[in-house]
Amino acid sequence: PIRSLGYRAAMVQLRDEANSTSPPLQLPSASRRDDRPEVTLPPRKRDRRTHAYTRQLMETEARMSREAWEADCDFRVTEDRS
Repeated sequence: PIRSLGYRAAMVQLRDEANSTSPPLQLPSASRRDDRPEVTLPPRKRDRRTHAYTRQLMETEARMSREAWEADCDFRVTEDRS
């Protein structure tokens, strides 16, 4: 029976059938990060970005807490009127 093989299985089968003296070809990397060089920011910029991210998190948490508190107060007011 004829079955289709996956890419890696086909490469392994071809490599086994070839039996050449040259080293086997490596499969392409599945990770795209290997292709990109690592960027290193200067410490001042890195600290500024970290601070901005932390500030955004704190402001978001404060806003969500404030909204929850306001919703709770509104619920209490409507509950007291009933």
